[in-house]
Amino acid sequence: MQVDHDEKTDQLLEEIGFQGTFGGNEHMALRKVLRAILAVGSKGQTISPQQLTALRKREPWLKTDANAKRLGRLLTGLNRVGWKCAIPPQTVKPPRPMALPATAKEASQSAEIHRLEQLLRRQWQDHASHPSGRLFLAGVLLVTRVGTGDQVACGILSRLRVMDVHDAGPAPGRFRTPIHGAASHAVCHEFVPPEPLKSLLLRQRKRRKRLGGQALLFGDATGTVNEDSSINDTMVRRLLNEYLAEIKRSDPAREHEIALPRTWSGLVASSHWLGREHGVPPAILQIPATYPLPKSALDTELWFDPRQPTPRGSKPPPDSVMRLGQRPQRIGETRADQITIIDEPRPDWGASARLAMRQFLHQVEKRCMTRKGGKVAPSKMKAFDSALSSSLDEADQLAPSGRSVLHLGLHWLGLRLGDRAIAVSTALTYLGRIFQRKLFDQWESLDMATWDDETVDEITAQLISDKRWSTKTQQDFMETWMQFLRFCASEDIQAISPDDLPSWNNDGSAAARPGRRTIITPFQFDHVLDSMDKLQGQRSLERDEHQAILILGFYAGLRSSEVLNLTAADVLSTHDELRINVLRSKTPAGRRAIPLHLILPSDRAYQPLARWVAHRQARVRNLGRSTRLDDLPLFGPLERQRRPSWDEVIERPLDFLRECLQTDIDFHGLRHSAASWLVLRAYAAYHSDFKQTLRHGDHPSFQDPALGRLREFFELFEPKGTDGKERMLVHIAKVLGHSTLQSLMLTYAHTLGPIQSHALRTASTWSQHLDRIATT
Repeated sequence: MQVDHDEKTDQLLEEIGFQGTFGGNEHMALRKVLRAILAVGSKGQTISPQQLTALRKREPWLKTDANAKRLGRLLTGLNRVGWKCAIPPQTVKPPRPMALPATAKEASQSAEIHRLEQLLRRQWQDHASHPSGRLFLAGVLLVTRVGTGDQVACGILSRLRVMDVHDAGPAPGRFRTPIHGAASHAVCHEFVPPEPLKSLLLRQRKRRKRLGGQALLFGDATGTVNEDSSINDTMVRRLLNEYLAEIKRSDPAREHEIALPRTWSGLVASSHWLGREHGVPPAILQIPATYPLPKSALDTELWFDPRQPTPRGSKPPPDSVMRLGQRPQRIGETRADQITIIDEPRPDWGASARLAMRQFLHQVEKRCMTRKGGKVAPSKMKAFDSALSSSLDEADQLAPSGRSVLHLGLHWLGLRLGDRAIAVSTALTYLGRIFQRKLFDQWESLDMATWDDETVDEITAQLISDKRWSTKTQQDFMETWMQFLRFCASEDIQAISPDDLPSWNNDGSAAARPGRRTIITPFQFDHVLDSMDKLQGQRSLERDEHQAILILGFYAGLRSSEVLNLTAADVLSTHDELRINVLRSKTPAGRRAIPLHLILPSDRAYQPLARWVAHRQARVRNLGRSTRLDDLPLFGPLERQRRPSWDEVIERPLDFLRECLQTDIDFHGLRHSAASWLVLRAYAAYHSDFKQTLRHGDHPSFQDPALGRLREFFELFEPKGTDGKERMLVHIAKVLGHSTLQSLMLTYAHTLGPIQSHALRTASTWSQHLDRIATT
């Protein structure tokens, strides 16, 4: 009887696409969960929310993370074959680590690492006299003081060069590091570490300086001079493990009974909360917790230097890639007529799409090959074509556009499998590595025709952010991901433009997009507005319109398509308020209301926009009662029910800005500038000494009245009596129309380095001589 029951369960598992697990431990676990489901809903093929709740109470083992995930996947699969099942709610994990250990064991482990720190302080000179000891000290301080995860700490130590550590100029001791393992040194994040890590890096730089700027900073520990493919995070982790084992065997560690973890990775896992104990905010510790890191601005000095005056309307150096004319043509601009507005996907889109892709691969494995996990048999091509066609029909039901990630993923996998270029086992690896659930969680996954270079960069950053991946895995991911994107941009497909794909360096690393890290400063923007005021032959109304367009880009962060979609009714203006409603945007998150009177820093930015809005709304009202404000655009020709073109609205003011500053920047670069400076202003609004560390801290946008209005904006959404400091980044993300903080932090804000450096100063508490080590 039990055998028959298991056969029926396996038949149902196969029907809903889980036959690929047969024969393993996962198969047995899924069979157990499915049996529990069938005990509740086998008769009517329906499981109500009440039945689901009763099932989870009756079977508490279903509440573990692994079984809860299996339960959700199985119920989703049953819905695909006609069942009507309630889906258990998914736990939303906090976006940053908790401030305190969650269990007594975690607290105990954290205390042991703190005792290790105390031991290292007392023996600092002994450890710092050996290359391996200096490597270990730097690794421990990166983890306990900066908050880096295992992946990032080993990545920094394996790639840090002499030239990456600044020993002069503003903020000596700051260093640059690539944003992930597959990125080149041209795409970096930089910040000033706390003491004594800063001094350790500067002394190590002095030791290695004679070998040249390209020399690896810790090459004396790894046994190499310049960067080499054999020197990677795996090798550094091995050296750290060996040194940790030596410390565990040492007499002082035994004397003080310090219970250290067995491995370096275990040490990192036990150190999450030490930075918080030093006063570093959890959000700051989260920045370097995993790859990718934020991108620093291109050729823009942010730190204050008393020896150099703050540049006002400066232009990029002649040899800068930001300089206009250094590249053959301007950065590709997404035109308004290329924008497709995406509606919210169905709630089970992500799970259903991945399940459809997995079912296709399992059908191929079952019907089209002679060896499990191998290549498609030539004699089985008819069955293979049938499986692919059936899966594409299912994709049509899920995403009618025909250009979804599911459609193009099936086409790409089908092409590679059909040509026998890869085996099914490789395709399953692609499913887990490229076609992740978080890829399908993006609204843009419904239609890849909406992707531009910005979308590609954002999604790439999210997919590569797996703390378990080594440098080699990150590089393999980037190579395979690029193969898929090139397929989508191929002449036969043309779902995305080839110009929107990342380029590659000669060493195989992902190259920088200069335009996507180019920002202009507030002083440069003021210079553009002043130059427009002095322009001869331009009517005052035309000048106000052009300035208003640029102000919405630089201070409010609107996309060019959002500017073109604005109508005269979308701006609400009174004697002391100016609000703009972005109702037509690329994604649902982009539909937002922006209180410009609280965000704009001064009358210099407020008045041109207010004058233009008043003029345009008056013109519309003068057309008669039959004309409504939402019938006519805010910018461009005053024609009813017609959205103006990019050439009519954006081109002239943007060209003037580019020529005035001699900077190769597009309108989306103004959006990056808005995010970058809003983040700095928000942090300065709650840290009065911060603006003194900034090169542009004397701009009106950093003065008390402007920062006070910004605080007022943040506190509009907070409970009475609380400030908006903890959630200011969330509010900025909403101003910009981002659905997640990750987009703001990793793609748009290029100024997080000074904020991180300022916050890490609280961790610069260090004493080499202590009378005793804390006892447990």
